[in-house]
Amino acid sequence: MALEFLLRIPVLIQLAILVVCLVRREFKFRRSVPKDLPWVGKRSEWFWRIRSDVRGLFGIGERITKAYHEYSKNGKFFIISDLVTGPEVMVPVSKIPVLLAQPDEVMDTTNTHCDILQSDYTFSHPRIFRNPLQVDVVRKVLTRQIGSLVEPVMDEIAMSFDELWGFDTEGWKEILIDRDMNRVIARTLHRMLLGPDLCKNQEFIDRATTHSRTIIYCAIIIHVIPEFLKPWVQFSRPNRIGMNDFLQWQIRESLGQPDPVEHSPEIIAGRVESVNFSAIHTTQGTAMGVMLDLFSSPPEKGYVEALREEATRVLEEDGGRWTKTGVAKLIRIDSTIKESMRWKGGSARSLTRTVIKRDGFTFEDGVHIPYGFKVGTPQYAIHLDEEFYPNPKLWDPFRFSREREEFEQASRRRRGPAGDDSHADAAEPLEGPGDGNVGILRLRNEAVVSTSEKYIAWGHGRHAW
Repeated sequence: MALEFLLRIPVLIQLAILVVCLVRREFKFRRSVPKDLPWVGKRSEWFWRIRSDVRGLFGIGERITKAYHEYSKNGKFFIISDLVTGPEVMVPVSKIPVLLAQPDEVMDTTNTHCDILQSDYTFSHPRIFRNPLQVDVVRKVLTRQIGSLVEPVMDEIAMSFDELWGFDTEGWKEILIDRDMNRVIARTLHRMLLGPDLCKNQEFIDRATTHSRTIIYCAIIIHVIPEFLKPWVQFSRPNRIGMNDFLQWQIRESLGQPDPVEHSPEIIAGRVESVNFSAIHTTQGTAMGVMLDLFSSPPEKGYVEALREEATRVLEEDGGRWTKTGVAKLIRIDSTIKESMRWKGGSARSLTRTVIKRDGFTFEDGVHIPYGFKVGTPQYAIHLDEEFYPNPKLWDPFRFSREREEFEQASRRRRGPAGDDSHADAAEPLEGPGDGNVGILRLRNEAVVSTSEKYIAWGHGRHAW
């Protein structure tokens, strides 16, 4: 109702309200800004912070990369801001271990995510994100069930693409990749969450994907509204999907909680809602990016053919069925996904935390971050740093798989056709690049799900996704 009322207000009055909200934010952040740190985009002008934030809507990657090389590469901190979430201190790569080592009582992650998504107002109940039981279910239960889910998930992916793109290998067909990736991801996700029937309900899938996008739009709007008005604008919550048929794993987890609020169907449905949002929003973007990167690459490179060869070979080795072990062998596909996430995927910033220690936090070099201020890292720039990645601006889908393939080929030669060490050559030790087991471990850490201080698409440390 409130939304309909606001939409009936003349456009000029809407713009005036927006300007008032932005000016108020200007003075709000002014009170907590760390002193003596360079602010990217600062100019000598009236309301320079707001104007800098507006400029930051365009070319944030270039701005943050320039600041990264000017400041972070020299061990210095800097501040960058945007129109939605406000200013954030970017720490240099050398300080990432210090950032990650701080306990939650000093550097908070959960409430930071709640603030970014404005989850108190965009989800069905504030406790959905502030007490994220669904994360425990994913980590403890879903992870153990991956093996049994591989085949039905792969079948669902195949059926989705067959229905959307067809079987014609001769004629050209125009596709809407954004829409199609949304549908494939949503359908596959809900095959895991809600079973084989509901995941094929197109009305449900369309509502699920619309819901995921709407949360982002609502969060952006709510960010610029003063705190005292936010409870009044809960109209911005999307129309929620009735997901009372939640995974049995989540139901058991919720019913096992001593707090009776957790037994509520609304809370249980809200936890499915949050998984729906998290998976669709991030996975759809990644899948679309991989598709565009792959089919925009020079055909003579043979990337598509190499990926098809790998998938065909692994499927044949496993008797024509997809298994957890078989998926783990798809190291070229794994590398392609990771490279797209490194190259242009994810966000400009990562590892964001909020200082919640009342007297703030001081790094060992004396840089002080006040209470309530956000700190993070310039992900976009780190992923394009030639110190970490040779020729970083080139999309190289097999960047992370070449050494792994070479190592596995050497391992197969050592084992011989009998699958044992009878053909081992003393001159060919079974080692990865580097120092023995250390080199093998490094190769395993090239997988897409592995994180490090130079690859932070998933975050890093104990709060990695």
